Amino acid sequence: MLLDFLALKNYEESVHYLGTIVLQTEDNKTNTIIDGQQRILTLSLIILGCLKWLTDLIDSGIDPERNKERKDIYLKQFIGFKDPKALTYQSKLSLNDTDKDIYDSYLVQLKKPLNLSRLSESKSTHD
Repeated sequence: MLLDFLALKNYEESVHYLGTIVLQTEDNKTNTIIDGQQRILTLSLIILGCLKWLTDLIDSGIDPERNKERKDIYLKQFIGFKDPKALTYQSKLSLNDTDKDIYDSYLVQLKKPLNLSRLSESKSTHD
């Protein structure tokens, strides 16, 4: 998928077919992903990377007000909402037990895990 995005970036392709995503719902509010979990997670990680980039721009003093507004819009639209009690972000995406902790505790909060060596290979990130 990464090579597909790079080809789009370099204008080698003008369109990319992402594939189908199959959802199941019982209450029209919560969906279970039947097919396409990896694609949705990958897109979520790309958005989180963009949010990190916006945070870096804000911290560097580059158009901080507008970049903060952009960051807030992307967080609310694609990632989740900020819990007013805990002041942490609550993700719209709920992952399996293996990946949920790292995703919710660090990635959605835009924090680097405290000890990367303790994470299993499937959870570890590479700089």
